[in-house]
Amino acid sequence: MLKSLQAATQRNRGHRRRLPQRLFQRLINPLPRCVQPTVNCMLTLTLKKQLSLPIDVDSVLPENFAGANTTQIGDHLVWCGKQQQPLRDFFDISGSTAEDSTIQWAGCPGSNGLSRVNRIGHAMTTGTMLVRGDTGLQTGWQMQGGRIEVIGNADDYLGAEMTGGSIIVSGDVGNHAGSRFNGEKIGMNRGQIFIQGSAGNGLGQGMRRGTIVVGKQTGKLVGWNMLAGTIICLQGCGPHPGAGMKRGTIIAAADPQATLTIKENDWLLPSFSTGATNTVPIFQPLKKWLAAQTLHGQPVFSPDQLNLLDHPYQVFHGDRLNDGRGEIFLAAPN
Repeated sequence: MLKSLQAATQRNRGHRRRLPQRLFQRLINPLPRCVQPTVNCMLTLTLKKQLSLPIDVDSVLPENFAGANTTQIGDHLVWCGKQQQPLRDFFDISGSTAEDSTIQWAGCPGSNGLSRVNRIGHAMTTGTMLVRGDTGLQTGWQMQGGRIEVIGNADDYLGAEMTGGSIIVSGDVGNHAGSRFNGEKIGMNRGQIFIQGSAGNGLGQGMRRGTIVVGKQTGKLVGWNMLAGTIICLQGCGPHPGAGMKRGTIIAAADPQATLTIKENDWLLPSFSTGATNTVPIFQPLKKWLAAQTLHGQPVFSPDQLNLLDHPYQVFHGDRLNDGRGEIFLAAPN
């Protein structure tokens, strides 16, 4: 009996069909659960309709949703006016943060983006926020780590009082980016803010550490009451930069031919003293560092913008009314 079973087994082995090579490879090397994590795996919040009242989403963070499913995320409460409502009342929710610590925000078609969605990325410590469309007030307020990318414009107080991480905005930003709120002692304290467009008034007010770079024109009072840190304005800055600054560096890297126009109308306060005019060697490693910054694989700042750092600069020291150890570099006219 045993011999007959063994013989039958041998015959069956002889007639066993081999698996197709492609199917065999798939079994031993299974496909990943998500071939395109940037599309299918990341948590995506799409606004359902235009908002009549602003909402605060300061608690919608990658670290708070780690391992949560769409039901749990939809149950999360956010403030709208004087009451709290579930997140699902405002957004269509897809994906999760299980495999990708990225949260993507998108506005509904035909809307003004996410301009009424405030405090995106408030106090975030890790992960990435990808905002497709204009964003509301206080994006990245008190941010501690991670990365925020805004494909659009940002409202006032972008990156206010942040202590780490990086923020990149492809459009323009409002007033008081990287600054402090009234009554607070210091503003931005570490981290980086890169703005491809223009910036409003009070950029870097009360700034303590970190770097802010603006690709286009800025408003007035750049570095107001600045304590330390670096602000680079690649197309020059508005009147009265560095008012009340104690330390820190402001670089107005405009085209030298436009310098005389920038300095009209008492551009610089009289409490600043004039220093030497020369090229600045330390700008070269700064230029290389800025050239390495990218947004979706593309340079944040163009070579033409960064080449403005090669020109000679005239330095001004001040504000002498407040210790006077700050410095403003202005591209010298030819």
